[in-house]
Amino acid sequence: MVAKADSTPRAMSRDSLGRRITFLILPLILIPFLLLGLGAYYRAREILKKQASAQMTSAVSAQIESLREWVLERQSTLYVETQEDQLVQSIFRLNQNENESSREATREILSKLRYANEEIIFSELILSSVQTGGEIGDVLVSTNQDWEGSELISLSSVSTSQIKTTAHFDLAKIAPDALSFITSVPIRIQDQTTADHVLIGVNTGLSIGSLMDEMQIFWEQRGIYRVEIGNTFLIMLPDVLIHLPRFATTPVIQNEINHPVLSTEPTANSSSLEYANADGVDVLGAYQWIPEWDMAVVVELPQNEAFAGLGDLAIFTGGLIFITTLLIAFLVPIVTRRSLRPLEILTRFAEQVAAGDMQQRISI
Repeated sequence: MVAKADSTPRAMSRDSLGRRITFLILPLILIPFLLLGLGAYYRAREILKKQASAQMTSAVSAQIESLREWVLERQSTLYVETQEDQLVQSIFRLNQNENESSREATREILSKLRYANEEIIFSELILSSVQTGGEIGDVLVSTNQDWEGSELISLSSVSTSQIKTTAHFDLAKIAPDALSFITSVPIRIQDQTTADHVLIGVNTGLSIGSLMDEMQIFWEQRGIYRVEIGNTFLIMLPDVLIHLPRFATTPVIQNEINHPVLSTEPTANSSSLEYANADGVDVLGAYQWIPEWDMAVVVELPQNEAFAGLGDLAIFTGGLIFITTLLIAFLVPIVTRRSLRPLEILTRFAEQVAAGDMQQRISI
């Protein structure tokens, strides 16, 4: 009876020692393991950020090239149109006898020239005279009759000596409180050395909306649905943001914005930023300025999309830590009890010898 009473405290002591060893070992294993997991997470995040930033900056550069091709296509189209004999003859007759009949004939030609391959190339076309000093004069004929006879002072940046495209915001009379691209081609009717007229192509409204829709690299059509993950928009100095909302056909203007891209140097190099957008969503953004237009093309992608793979890594690491904890909590007490069994036998033997029992033997 005495032997049984003595074994219980020893068993309890052995179990208590196993628990204490478990609590000592757990932090020694889990803390380095947790630090390694966190290090792997942030390292993977940095790698994903670099990959996403590289892809997005490349995409922005591609969008810039696409925009320039869009501009060059319209410049080429407008130049070809100025060489059309029908238009040249109509302008010549307009100079000889400017009346409503000659204006109507020229206006009809301009209306047809707005299209190419059944696609609208220009929102409006303007034929203007060129003054002696090379400045743009009055509007002679336009597909928008409200502009005829007026001085479009806002078009002072239009070139009367070379083919040129400029970007404008809030262009008086032509595109108030809106983005517009103005393409101009000089025309020589009476003199072969200097231009006496200029044909101006205006793109605004639906044309810009169609262009920006094509620039949405993160919009994907899936059957009848369109998945919009990220967004591509334009920023113009000093503080204007132009974006295309979902299912919209014309851009929406936001004035007096405070966007991180506005604080960057307006150079022609692409770069990336991390920031919270106007909706408070953490995003990864890439941008590139077009210095001659004071305009930047910006691409935004939510960070939960850019770093989507990190979620799986976090779940895997957390699961691994949890399984490791369970294994330690289960195995350490068992190993401890097995390891302490020889010591327990020696302790019992010593106690019996000390009590005067010299007949005890230890089995090894």
